[in-house]
Amino acid sequence: TFFTESYGKWGWKDAIRLTVEAMIQSPSFLYRIEGGGNAVSGSQAVLLDDHQIASRLSYFLTDTMPDDKLMAAADAGKLRTREGLGAEARRLLADVRTRDAVASFHAQWLRFDKMDKLVKAADLFPAFDADMARSLKEGTTRWVDHVFWEEGRTLQALLRDDHAYVDGRIASIYGANASGHTMSRVPVDSAQRSGILTQAGLLAGFAHERNDAPVLRGVFVLERLLCQPTPAPPTDVDTNLPTLGEASKMTTRQQLERSHSSATCAGCHHIIDGIGFGFGNYDALGRWRTTEFGLPVDATGELTNTDVDGRFDGAVDLGRKLAASSLVPACVSEHMLGYALGVAREELDGCMVQPILDAFAAGRYDLRELLVATVLSDAFRHRPASP
Repeated sequence: TFFTESYGKWGWKDAIRLTVEAMIQSPSFLYRIEGGGNAVSGSQAVLLDDHQIASRLSYFLTDTMPDDKLMAAADAGKLRTREGLGAEARRLLADVRTRDAVASFHAQWLRFDKMDKLVKAADLFPAFDADMARSLKEGTTRWVDHVFWEEGRTLQALLRDDHAYVDGRIASIYGANASGHTMSRVPVDSAQRSGILTQAGLLAGFAHERNDAPVLRGVFVLERLLCQPTPAPPTDVDTNLPTLGEASKMTTRQQLERSHSSATCAGCHHIIDGIGFGFGNYDALGRWRTTEFGLPVDATGELTNTDVDGRFDGAVDLGRKLAASSLVPACVSEHMLGYALGVAREELDGCMVQPILDAFAAGRYDLRELLVATVLSDAFRHRPASP
């Protein structure tokens, strides 16, 4: 109708151009519309119909529209039951496209974007270049992918696995031997490396050009693994550290302890720094060290406001404590549901997350079962009623 009216006014060329423009601006083209559905009595929720669930499931697990088998299941009404929906979710887990979709979740959850534009001081890290930066990111990305799909497959493995992916460019960072540009999985010293917290790429991403960044690393743990938001610093506070070196006679930790001791900073930084200082054994490139500027590194830290409160010594020890915490699987479940629904975590509540967490725990914290638990949750199968 739009084309016909436009054709009568402006001719074929303008009519077809306007029609294409109208199509690609249409809400039905830009959004996945979830109208209709059956209102749930006594609640503000609406149960999605089979085709809406098929769409939500497919875009969650494969980042694209439903395939023929999923559409056939929707046509047959099989997605209304937990059994039918679970069967389709597990079928899609075997689809190669799901690996890319899960990798996208990992990248957003674990802030892999911090590794995209790595810059390190040439005088301190003369071997660092763009190729090494790419290897650092690829190594971390492949390690997470391997833990999720191949070996370990659990949240505990994500926090405790003592392997890394290296090539000739980054092997020395891990104290490993490798040559060439092909990534290979190698064991690493479990006293120095354990899980995602000690992946060199991530450590380099959460660091400055010259120094490690206890604040950035502490905030990462708080927000991504414990779901404890941290407030922004006061607008009148200078967050830039002075350039440190041998002449400073001070480690990064000592400098931060002095600058964060004021009443304005101490409240938040007691929690942030208590975690971030535990990463002191890793420099701005993620290399292991025991001294900084010739001074001994103090990598002791302290967890507060958690269910595993107490002091720890180094990031490996921190990983052990987090692996025993009930807050971490709850936080990961929250991140997963937020990603699946495309909403900020602030829009979720405990009632939405708890059934997913319960199923995650029943599956021994298998990360793939977390995907299935998310799909089978009421939060995934419903939408809020229109106001």
